Amino acid sequence: MRAPHNWPTREEWAKRRRTWYGDNPECHVSGRASAYAQQHEIDALIATLKVRRSQLGKELREAKKRCPLAFQQKGETKTQWDHRWYQLTTEEQEFQTPAWTRKEIFRALKLLAQDKIPIRPSEGGCISELAWLQQRRQSAYDAEEDRIIAEVAATPIDDEAWAKELAERAEFERVAALPDSHWFVLA
Repeated sequence: MRAPHNWPTREEWAKRRRTWYGDNPECHVSGRASAYAQQHEIDALIATLKVRRSQLGKELREAKKRCPLAFQQKGETKTQWDHRWYQLTTEEQEFQTPAWTRKEIFRALKLLAQDKIPIRPSEGGCISELAWLQQRRQSAYDAEEDRIIAEVAATPIDDEAWAKELAERAEFERVAALPDSHWFVLA
């Protein structure tokens, strides 16, 4: 025989019904750049990022001339390069900054071409030129979250809703008490 289910009290149940938890998958906003910017704004952003990527390419070529050992050498595997990287001084490692930023910009341009907003750092989401677009998306997300919170806060917790909850609990207990309901109880 199994132990009875530990159901929340009416007050706990009411509080849970009127609380929206941020990890609920209900808050969706578009990840498309065109939802938050006009095409000419996106085109201007892409052009700005291409100019910056070009400038970083020039900086990178100069950095390779000044400190060639701060870069992966021809024939050097990724593992060998990673091992050697940690042996470089901080000043030598900083020569890589234009390369990383350039890679982030390349990834961001790729996503923008697909009408997506780069959010994660690995996608170029930390690039300062993207801040206004990300802020527009965040504002839309915040507005949608506020709408959901207000909707959940208006969930009925009256006597009728409580009676329905008690009926559902009774049905659960009835089915759980059946001899072949082990699968149901564990699920």
